[in-house]
Amino acid sequence: MSQEERAQLLLPITDFVEAFEQDFRQSLQSDAPVLSHALEHLRLSSGKHIRPIIVGLCAQLCAGQTNEQTLSAALVIELLHTASLIHDDVIDWSDTRRGQPTLNALYSNHQAVLMGDYVLSTAFLELVSREHTPEMLRVVAQAGRDLSIGELMQLSLSKAHTYREEDYYAVVDRKTGALFEASAKLGALSVDATEEQVKRCSRLGQLMGRAFQLQDDLFDYDTALDVGKPTGHDLIEGKVSLPLLYVLNHATPTERDEIISYLQQPIGSDSIEYLLRIANERGGIDYTERQIQHIHQEAIDLLRSFTPSSTRETLERFITLLGERQK
Repeated sequence: MSQEERAQLLLPITDFVEAFEQDFRQSLQSDAPVLSHALEHLRLSSGKHIRPIIVGLCAQLCAGQTNEQTLSAALVIELLHTASLIHDDVIDWSDTRRGQPTLNALYSNHQAVLMGDYVLSTAFLELVSREHTPEMLRVVAQAGRDLSIGELMQLSLSKAHTYREEDYYAVVDRKTGALFEASAKLGALSVDATEEQVKRCSRLGQLMGRAFQLQDDLFDYDTALDVGKPTGHDLIEGKVSLPLLYVLNHATPTERDEIISYLQQPIGSDSIEYLLRIANERGGIDYTERQIQHIHQEAIDLLRSFTPSSTRETLERFITLLGERQK
């Protein structure tokens, strides 16, 4: 999606997005020389701000407007997300993200962890500096816990070589879904939405998180796309996602043993080529695309239970984009 297309899509919350981006840039500043360069790198390499956009859209969906609480919640969520990415890169020994060097590649693992802690502390400082309700505080705290649990679950499953679809979704709903769900829920809470609206936004966020993660998993199997990480990157890290899980769970015992033997040894280019090929040939890619379509339809059906508005139309288009093969 080009900058022009993005601006057109987000017309209903243009002022909100501009205010958020200004606050985000200001939050990633420090007089400490040891931090200033790293924070500048984070500002310049930040992503599309999907989660803050969800905060704003869900607030406007429920109340027709955003406010200072909405803006603050969006900033907290993006800072929490940024801190989690810094820590993820250390855990995964990643040296690039979005086509740019990671902080641990530019500095060291030790320094990157501390920089992630600094960003996390900045999120909490923002959280307590504004008049957020106890429920909003609880949502943020729970999202942080779920992120950690999801990462620990993924590490545990990888070491145990456990390949079950229900475990995969349990990790997705925590590692990715937690922040999407929190974003949608915080947007609703920030404008004093009804209990039913908050509940529906929460589910909507969870579905968006699933669609986003499944699409991201597909990128790992597509050699034709350039999305800021090399093809097969997740497989190298021992992460078995839905395309290959489907193949494993529908293979003959002999085929399953062969696939697992590849996964249990250091993965080189030959192994990646084999695993990518079998995920394509045995229906893993098609199955994952069907799951994205099912999730997308459930999200759209849920969204249409809200009062018709330009914001609802924007959010519907936004959800569709999450499930498409966008670079």
